[in-house]
Order: sequence, then structure tokens, then C-alpha cells
Amino acid sequence: MTRTLVLSRVADELDLIRTELEQFGNALCSDPAVIQKHLTLLQSLDGFAQRHASLAMVLRASAPEIAADQVSLETLRLRLAADDAHQDG
Repeated sequence: MTRTLVLSRVADELDLIRTELEQFGNALCSDPAVIQKHLTLLQSLDGFAQRHASLAMVLRASAPEIAADQVSLETLRLRLAADDAHQDG
């Protein structure tokens, strides 16, 4: 199995997890009492899903180092770039 295929399959799994997180969040949001009591945690689920989508995008990119710089979630983008000064490509 090629590296590209492995990375693509990992990205597919991240997308599947993202979809399941979104479905889980939607199910919890159908209960107003849960929303009222756990709104911050429910919003965190959306953040988890967004990070999964961003990581999948980076893994699928032909130039992951460029894709990592284009991640829209600033905190994730900064974590992905954090070791740039310590790495030799």
C-alpha cells in the first residue's frame, strides 16, 4: 500500500469521525434541556468536527505543508506550524 493511499484512508476515517460527531451533536441538540445545561460542551463538538475536517484536508493535499498553512482554524494552524523551527523538512 502506498503512502498516499494510507494517508487518504486516514483522512477518510477522520471524515467518518467528523460525521459521527456531528450526528451525535445534532442528537443531543434535539433536547432543549441538554442544550441549556451543556451548551459550551456541545459547541466543543463542532470544534472537534472542524479539526477533523481540517486534518483530513491536510492529509489529502499533494503539498501538506502548504495545506497546513491554509487551515482556517487558527489554533490548529499554529499547532501544526509550531515545530517548523525545529524540523528539517
